Amino acid sequence: KATIEAMDEITGAIISITLVMAAVFIPVTFLTGPTGVFYQQFGITLIISILISAVNALTLSPVLCSLLLKAPEHHSKEYSNLGFMQKLFYKFNAGFTAATNRYGNSFKFLLKHKWATVLIFVAGGITFWWANSTMPTGFIPKDIDLLNPINYSLISPNLFRVQKLTSKDYFFRHHLETDVIEAKELKGITWLRLGISGIKDIIKVRVNHIGQIVSVGEY
Repeated sequence: KATIEAMDEITGAIISITLVMAAVFIPVTFLTGPTGVFYQQFGITLIISILISAVNALTLSPVLCSLLLKAPEHHSKEYSNLGFMQKLFYKFNAGFTAATNRYGNSFKFLLKHKWATVLIFVAGGITFWWANSTMPTGFIPKDIDLLNPINYSLISPNLFRVQKLTSKDYFFRHHLETDVIEAKELKGITWLRLGISGIKDIIKVRVNHIGQIVSVGEY
């Protein structure tokens, strides 16, 4: 009865929250360009997860609550005399109670020792900064449409032509660069030097007289 009354009160809220959250991520799936490549799958995954969560909240969770909220009938029985499901619920209740007590004690500790909260916050901020600064970033040509003019601003800084090659190294010059000086401070900007292993991820393209890509791949 308690489960039915609770569901009567929150069913509308569950449905409305689900629709609102799904509506937020639906536009993400229509993004184009390199941003769309990354966020399209993200948006679809979240929408499906939200819908599954709503179905679970409206069906499986109420059934589980109705089972857990039943008045226990085995308090007077020895544990060894309990059935399999009764033992399972007994273990679950014991574990849930222990976890709740530990959470409550931890919360009380943080309330009494605010310096611990500040320390955790600072440690989290430092960890986030370190991860963000050390995480490799760069241009990923396989994840964008190289023939789409919208992406030219991303492609141009990473578009290089072969300048010369040796038995072990390849030298590349930026497609808009006319100077052949190999200044160390400009490496990676106006020129590149890559070994045999460094060219395995490059993509060959053909450009026209104004630097626009007209074909991708071998030609």
